[in-house]
Amino acid sequence: MRARSATLGFSSKGFLKLADTILVAPKYKIDLKRAAVDVKRLADGNLILRSPYDLPPSKENIGDWLRKWAAADPKRLFLAKRAQTQAQWDEITYGDALKQVRSIAQALASRELSPVRPVLLISKNGIDNALLQLAAMDIGVPAIHVNPTLALKPEQFEGFKHIIQQTTPGLVFAAEGAPFATALKYAADQGAEILLSSDPVAGLPSTEFGKITKSWRKGAAVKARAKNTPETIAKVHYSGTQPSEMVGIVTTQVTMSINQDALAVVIPQLGARPPIIVDDAPWHHASGGNLIFNAALRNGGTLYIDRFGPENQNENQNVNQKGDEGAALETPSPSIHFTEAMPFYGLVSRLEENILLRKAFFRNLDLIWIVNGTISHEIKGRLQALAREQTGFEIPILASFSGVGTAAINTALYFESDSDANIGLPVPGTFIKLVRIGAEQDDNWGIMVNTPGLNPAIWQNGGPIKAETDEDGYFTVYETVRLIDPMRPFKGIERQSRVTEA
Repeated sequence: MRARSATLGFSSKGFLKLADTILVAPKYKIDLKRAAVDVKRLADGNLILRSPYDLPPSKENIGDWLRKWAAADPKRLFLAKRAQTQAQWDEITYGDALKQVRSIAQALASRELSPVRPVLLISKNGIDNALLQLAAMDIGVPAIHVNPTLALKPEQFEGFKHIIQQTTPGLVFAAEGAPFATALKYAADQGAEILLSSDPVAGLPSTEFGKITKSWRKGAAVKARAKNTPETIAKVHYSGTQPSEMVGIVTTQVTMSINQDALAVVIPQLGARPPIIVDDAPWHHASGGNLIFNAALRNGGTLYIDRFGPENQNENQNVNQKGDEGAALETPSPSIHFTEAMPFYGLVSRLEENILLRKAFFRNLDLIWIVNGTISHEIKGRLQALAREQTGFEIPILASFSGVGTAAINTALYFESDSDANIGLPVPGTFIKLVRIGAEQDDNWGIMVNTPGLNPAIWQNGGPIKAETDEDGYFTVYETVRLIDPMRPFKGIERQSRVTEA
């Protein structure tokens, strides 16, 4: 049974406080936060939206999360990646991860690395990749993930060279050397040390990754970490494949920390139990490298670096097949499933066709999270029919929106909605400015963002350059949106289209 109404009131800062009051029958296993937003109308007719939910006071650095869980439960599984045999997993616990990160950080600190000589990673997601980026960020050295195709495809190699020239890395990492031989030789010629997990390149001097993971002593790494602040640059994510279209988006420690804190407020299930995530979204994208990876780390969860989707032709990479007859299919069962919209369409079809995969998928599932997009009612209906059949409950399908150039979550759909295009409401700590486009009756708005956790900057010529903002510090994310219901803005915001940058 459902009753819906709005609660009203004014804050001391002139915001109109609006919230949806919902009473629903228990169709989910978990509770959702109610939709709520504070709204202020400016003299020019534009709107400011903010979340009424408070952020926790703590603003930790990313390394603090690893130390927290290594101390609380050192044997808890942190990362796992499908091994070459497919039937086995390479795994690392929080305790072992911290030991190796400390050793790697010491090795990095003994080198002349810095924000202008960062660490660059060109391999796909993996355990060595994760440990290296954590060690670099812990001592204030930016980790720059590069799309591996830039280093592999000749037609995109100019993009790789451009990133090398822009970032001037002091260290370049690849899990396997041989496939990246051309790229690694170019990086070495530009003065970078080459770090490899395996498969060294003939004639190319390199350092073996295993040699920097096995010992640790207090020294330069501890001193470097002491200088690390929330505003320290943590990562740079590059978009595009050609130099003319490439933009390096700077992400600070505080951006990632506040973002995860905000999401934990509006989606309490993130912290209710350590999440189990099965995902291979590339870490050179902010959604994979910031949102998903950090959701596991911040909440003491386990990230299985593996595909759970239909795009993979080899089913053994999705599920572990035991026995020649293939009668038993198993996969790590996620508690939270992150996905983009298009891969999810295919996954729903596979779940309908494969009962063993369906059982594994729904076994522990609390919620589904659509990253930077939305899905149709038709797909939602098919998924919920499967969920009810398998569990007796429906599964909350939530969503988030980052916007062009922020490398952070700006809005989240953390409540029920009937709209296919709903990107939710501002997350705690984020202010959204809606700027009127066209006539009032068109209800067309440009979207701008301001938050203490947002440090909009781009990387150019070896350093960050602050991105342009308006007089109030709001950053344009080049999207158009509409209020689903202008009289009830707590119902959320619909994404309309992307705006071409001026």
